[in-house]
Amino acid sequence: MSRMRYSLLLFAVLSASGRGKLDYNDLSNMSLEELMSVEVTSASRYAQKLAEAPASMIIITHDQIIDNGYFDLSDILKDIPGIDIVDHARGFGEFYTVRGIEGNDRFLVLLDGQKLNPVSGTFLSVGNSISIRFAERVEILLGPGSVVYGADAFAGVISISNNHELANNSVQAYANSGSQSAIDAGLYLSKSLSKNISINASARIFQSDGPDFTDRDSIYSHIQNYPAPLSNHFEQPLDDYNLHLNAHYKEVSLTWYRQHFDEGNALGTHPKSNIYNQANRWNLTSDVVWSEFQHQLSRGREISAAFAWVRHLQDPETQFLKTKTAYDFSETFSQYLTGEDRTWRGVFNFHHILNPEIQFLAGVEFESTQSIPPYANDQGFKMPVKYEGEHAKQIADKLSIEEFRQADYIQVTFKPQKKLFINGGLRYDYSNRYGGTFNPRLGFTLKAQQKTSIKAIYGTAFQAPSLFYQYEQWGGATDVMLSVDEIKVLEPDWALNNQKIRTIEAEFDHHVNDYFHLNLSVYNHQLRDLIERIIYTDNAFNKYFSTEDTTVYSRGHRNENNGIQDVLGLILEVQSWFGPHSHGYINYAFTKATITKDGVASGIPRVAEHKVLLGFKFSKLWNYLTVSPRLKWVGDINNQNSTVFPSGKQPGYTTLDLSLSVNNLWKYTRIFARFENILNTDIEHGGLYNQVSYLPTAYQPGFISRAGVEFSIH
Repeated sequence: MSRMRYSLLLFAVLSASGRGKLDYNDLSNMSLEELMSVEVTSASRYAQKLAEAPASMIIITHDQIIDNGYFDLSDILKDIPGIDIVDHARGFGEFYTVRGIEGNDRFLVLLDGQKLNPVSGTFLSVGNSISIRFAERVEILLGPGSVVYGADAFAGVISISNNHELANNSVQAYANSGSQSAIDAGLYLSKSLSKNISINASARIFQSDGPDFTDRDSIYSHIQNYPAPLSNHFEQPLDDYNLHLNAHYKEVSLTWYRQHFDEGNALGTHPKSNIYNQANRWNLTSDVVWSEFQHQLSRGREISAAFAWVRHLQDPETQFLKTKTAYDFSETFSQYLTGEDRTWRGVFNFHHILNPEIQFLAGVEFESTQSIPPYANDQGFKMPVKYEGEHAKQIADKLSIEEFRQADYIQVTFKPQKKLFINGGLRYDYSNRYGGTFNPRLGFTLKAQQKTSIKAIYGTAFQAPSLFYQYEQWGGATDVMLSVDEIKVLEPDWALNNQKIRTIEAEFDHHVNDYFHLNLSVYNHQLRDLIERIIYTDNAFNKYFSTEDTTVYSRGHRNENNGIQDVLGLILEVQSWFGPHSHGYINYAFTKATITKDGVASGIPRVAEHKVLLGFKFSKLWNYLTVSPRLKWVGDINNQNSTVFPSGKQPGYTTLDLSLSVNNLWKYTRIFARFENILNTDIEHGGLYNQVSYLPTAYQPGFISRAGVEFSIH
């Protein structure tokens, strides 16, 4: 986003004024009975009490977002027990492992029910590009969700509900700045034009110079020796923004959402052959336009429908900027990426509450996609080319791929006894490329006492071999991904199958008394047929570094269904209320995650077996101040680089974060600050992929601070 656009948005933010104060729904201030009755919708696509939903779920309210100083989805996920993270991770923004299941392509992110994940199956770039500052709530469903959402709801589903102020006129705005020359600003507007018509809109930008690890480790000293015209400074800037528009007329709504991600694409890679320059960037834009209709047929019967047009576009300037020879920066090349998905999709649901004991939802979905998978611009040219001019036409003609998906599903809740709830579901998905698959789910909830509930859940999920997995292309001096055409010549029957997961889970929830709440969940994931890269041949022609000389070869890689993983986990959460304005919690996560290859089991990389998060919230101190400190301890982390870490473990770390806000000191105004890694700990996350061809660890910055002001009108 240009500086001019930023200036206009910042002017709007700082100009906001008016009457009223923020009014948040805070779980920490609810009674125990209210906590048990909180309703969620993402588990079955209809409202259920949290204690009765057939899933392990975490709810983040708007009040928690504000008090903890969250601005992005990534801010929330860093504090969720059972999630391992690699921050500053190339074009991912952050790379996530959710309860032992690794990959940003293995969980879904929904905004008001619409998927934000790229349709072609590339990983989701999170970074600072999915804003949640104005969200009403975020529901995090941990575990398989294909029975409700189909392919890719593999490790979990994150559902963001925006703050639609349908009955009120409101303005909210904020601006802040801080470390790494960060500039962050957002604006939310809601207006009721009449009894039946309302509109709301939000915008948010985030810009930063990004981290500079030049003094963090001598490995980055090579950057200072870059010859002209390369800049000899560590450059990985960030420039992200969101736009959201929504209009309601009676039972119909129309929405447009844009996510723009533009961040450094060298972070976490080895500087011996990847140029840490601002030209090395990952730039994509996702647009989702949809219309929804909800109608109450009669008491207990409702129909709903939604139709959406989706476009995911990888900017033609997106690239890996590399050297042809390690540590030789005199000769570089740009490996450009191309990717564009255009999709029409729709869903129709019928929800019927037969009686207080039985309700069900039946639905149909369809999705029609035309895609140019990323990296595919390398095919047919024997070199990385940019998606422009005649090359763009050739790539589109040769590599445009169509896929049609259709699904039918049903969800049922049955209450045979006063204290027993049974939830069942079944979904059938069909793709014209990959055939059909069934996914069942069965859940039991027993309310043993008024303050105690026990859940048992069995669920499955699948992930189709996406267009990205099929057509992934990249290359280096020693490694080359083989194209689909090349593999078909070598092995005509080559094909990829669905990846599968089966999960068994039990959850115990108990309110000890008016001051203590205990939740314990135990789960086991069994993952089969995971798609992984393997060395297919040691004698593959290197199309990236050879033209006429076909004697130059490198190792040839391809994707195969050969991954077997097993995860055993436990998450324990204890919450305590010390009074009406004091709340504390401690979370412990145990994750035993193993991967088996050739009969040998090892730890899934980037996963810490033990993690603890201790947090507090003290509000209305001296009538104005809210303080939220959070102490995180991460134990030893699995690492597959046996040369650097012979034990298979890299050291963990401890970090302390603090959020402050001053409320009502001035009318309509909140002042806030957030401090990360106050201890200034030297933090190293697990490296990407196999942690050998990439850096074994991903360095993290030290102390980070941000401070700003927020205005609100209601």
